Parts: sequence; C-alpha cells; structure tokens
Amino acid sequence: MNSGVLYQNQYWMTTLRSMPAAVMVCSAINPNVCVMAKMSGYTVLGGGSDGGIEVVVNDPYNATWVVEWSYPTSLFPYIAVKSTSYEWYINPPYLPIVIGFVAYIAHNPNGYICSIKPSPSGYCQEYFPGAWACLATYYPGDVQEFTVTCNSTQQSQSYWSFPPPYIPPLPPPP
Repeated sequence: MNSGVLYQNQYWMTTLRSMPAAVMVCSAINPNVCVMAKMSGYTVLGGGSDGGIEVVVNDPYNATWVVEWSYPTSLFPYIAVKSTSYEWYINPPYLPIVIGFVAYIAHNPNGYICSIKPSPSGYCQEYFPGAWACLATYYPGDVQEFTVTCNSTQQSQSYWSFPPPYIPPLPPPP
C-alpha cells in the first residue's frame, strides 16, 4: 500500500484489515531519508476492544476534529481525523500505560466556531482556545471521551492549517 507523494499540509489515512509488521515513513524535507517503523501498539480503528482502550468523539456538528495519541515508546503519534461522531479502540504495547492525547478542531462547519474537550482523566490542559492536551495512565477497558461543542457565528473559521503548530509536551502530573 502506498500513499503516493504527500506535500505540506496533506495527510493520508487508511484502514487495514490486518496488522502490518512495519511501515515505511519518509521525511517530508528529504524523501530519500526513510525509516521502517515497527508496528507495536497497533491501533484498531472501529474494531473490537480486545482489552484495549476505547476512544469516543461525540460530534453532533460534523466539525473536522483531530485526535492524536502517543505512548512513551511511540516513534510517531497516532492520528484520527473525522468530521462526525466516531469511536475506536487503541491497543497499546502494554497496560497499564501512560498515554498523551492532543485534540483540536481542524475546520469548523459553516456558521459555527467549535471546540473539542476531553472528559476528565489524568492531567489536561487547554493550550489554545478549544484545543486540549491530556496525560493519564490507562488500564484495560478504560474509555477516553471527547465532546465537540459549537457556537453559532456568521462565518466559517479554521483554527489551524493542517498540521497544527508545535505543541510543547505536558509537564508530569502533580
């Protein structure tokens, strides 16, 4: 499977029927620089739980939201981008595990300004209006929920051009 060439502000996402052993990731700056990334902690989008962690986004407004997550052993963050309510299960390499989540709105529907907020879990911080970063320890069967809320406005507005600016890591929980 090949995404083809991706340029700045482009992304590619697919759903696979089985877990690949590895994926090739190449630099956007120098496409000749590539690494093979082992797929430990594989994520099943829209699949069964198998003792993993359920992630739920409630989005009745169909805003384009982005949820990123990573583990201490992740080479790159995992990313889900949708414009609807959605749920999926993530299966980290071991449990319990500390997972960092980042959630933000990439594009608002016409006539609304939206935000996405996590359900309380661990340590969360709003780093931009309506955009959150959370760090928590998760156990088998835990659920991380996000809710999109919108306020009416006269114009469509995007907070970010995709991808978002650098987000500094969260400090350790108190």
